[in-house]
Amino acid sequence: MAGGDRPLALLELHRLAELKSSGMTRAQGVAFAEAAAYCLEERGHMQGVELSVDGELRATFELTWKRLPSNVAAAYRDQSEATEQGAVALAILLARIHLSYEVISRSWKDTGYDYLMRKVGTESAGTIARLEVSGIRQGTGVEINQRVKRKAQQVRSGRSRYGETHAFVVVIEFNTPVARIKEL
Repeated sequence: MAGGDRPLALLELHRLAELKSSGMTRAQGVAFAEAAAYCLEERGHMQGVELSVDGELRATFELTWKRLPSNVAAAYRDQSEATEQGAVALAILLARIHLSYEVISRSWKDTGYDYLMRKVGTESAGTIARLEVSGIRQGTGVEINQRVKRKAQQVRSGRSRYGETHAFVVVIEFNTPVARIKEL
């Protein structure tokens, strides 16, 4: 346990499929969670590995996931795609649990962000935020910081259809694993 004998917060990847969201289907949640679990296992991690969250927010989570099927490596052969989908899983879970935001829609190309979110339990346009997600299979702290900086610039220069000004950039690195969250 991190922090002495203090228990870690649990982040269960399979819960992604159970989140009520107008912007993500249950099947997408299952696939994203499976991609995250594959990326973690491919990097040598086992159930209970700690995910360190830093940046604007700081926390440590114990990650758990469902057993992966035997054909998982063949299904996620495109490691770049698996990394991005796995990063989406962790970013959406962190947005929901740690930031109290839920996905309301997937973005479209050339907007500078991946998902549109709103504060859980609200309908007000003033509670809308953008989410940009990026995944790194294995990288250094410098590489993570560079990715956060580049993605933050991408979000700032992107097109906003609804006038939302609030945004989060989440970069997930699977080798450590670490999540860096930047609020814009």
